[in-house]
Amino acid sequence: MKIEDRPGACAIVYSVKDDKVLMGLRSDTHKWSFAGGKAEKEDNNNLLYTAVRELKEEFGVELNIDDKNLSYFDLENAVVPGYKRVKHGNSPDTFEETFYNTRIFLFLFDDINEVKKHMISNTDGEMSNIQWVDINNVFNLDKLMLSTISVYNVVNIFLKIMRRDY
Repeated sequence: MKIEDRPGACAIVYSVKDDKVLMGLRSDTHKWSFAGGKAEKEDNNNLLYTAVRELKEEFGVELNIDDKNLSYFDLENAVVPGYKRVKHGNSPDTFEETFYNTRIFLFLFDDINEVKKHMISNTDGEMSNIQWVDINNVFNLDKLMLSTISVYNVVNIFLKIMRRDY
């Protein structure tokens, strides 16, 4: 099993009152996923920065990590399956299966309207569709990225424990 050298982060936006997560349909693989990606230089080796950057680029949700009202959980590092883009000069890119060390961040909001306050109009085009999905209906989506399944399982267990304890 090959694990990529550069770590990554995954950002899950969760609406507590609506019990929904924000998901995107990827333009390249045509599969549903959470926001996420590999760490870049500008993230200064801080995977929270990576998660926030990816959330803005892919979903158009702009968060300020210095905001005292921002509520999030740093869940854990997980090795998740994924795809690495392979460039072939003038030929179409292909995707190679690989694994990533990924830090999972769960961002909590009271409701969908609170998230809308953070939405901007420009994204990088990686997602062809973004929508809210009931947390219990994620597996009902047509196609899911393998990494999304792994991350969802961690998040769902955490949310069940949180609901039980609070």
